[in-house]
Amino acid sequence: LDVHQGDGTAAIFHRDPSVYTMSVHCGKNFPFRKSRSDLDVDLPPGTGDADYLAAVRDVLPRVLQVSRPDIVLYDAGVDVAAQDELGYFDLSEQGMLDRDRYVIEACLDARVPVATVIGGGGAKD
Repeated sequence: LDVHQGDGTAAIFHRDPSVYTMSVHCGKNFPFRKSRSDLDVDLPPGTGDADYLAAVRDVLPRVLQVSRPDIVLYDAGVDVAAQDELGYFDLSEQGMLDRDRYVIEACLDARVPVATVIGGGGAKD
């Protein structure tokens, strides 16, 4: 869940049915030529906390149910922050915290272990 599509991950695992890739990202941001994930959710520039979290809440439970993962690798992108100069989204710190809590709790509720990394970030502070 980064402002940029996970194009490298999507390309690497494109033909591997044992890996399910999902990306919720800004559709009008780099990379301009996107690789195809199993599920891509393109959101418009300026997306804020409520719409972003609604999109994640709409797809994540279904993805966990359909893909039945052994583990979730979660990229908690901070370039979704409003102050990120390259991000084009408008999430607050509270919005990012709510997103992270939701993802982790959804995985734990589904009894799926989750490993998290922090990615992105083009803000000066």
